Amino acid sequence: MSQENVEIVRQAFAAYASGGPEGLADFWHPEIEVEVPPGLAETGTYRGREAVLAWMAEWTEAWERIEYTPEEVVGNGDTVVVTVLYDGIGKGSGLKIVDRFWYLLRLGDGKIVYIRLYGDRNEALEAAGLRE
Repeated sequence: MSQENVEIVRQAFAAYASGGPEGLADFWHPEIEVEVPPGLAETGTYRGREAVLAWMAEWTEAWERIEYTPEEVVGNGDTVVVTVLYDGIGKGSGLKIVDRFWYLLRLGDGKIVYIRLYGDRNEALEAAGLRE
């Protein structure tokens, strides 16, 4: 099941790259929950498709241009960790940002049910039971 979930997550990122948040939302469970811890973008917990889409819209609004490139995707059962390279230019400031975040995703019945962002790779891998 782990490899199948890895492929679903890869497809979700490809859908986002070609269709934006609405394309990605097709991969979410209706009751998806996204947790963004303090110190990362737009801290909070967002529940349900509409709340998550609103969070994504708010985050995207801050950027003149922003790209998300999945670099590494690893799975452990129903959990997948994705290393994501962010490359963007801030709206108004023109500040160029290149950074990485780690997404821990949990899947059920082929849908993404939970996402948590991490600013540290080891923390994300440990949370997924993939500690190196």
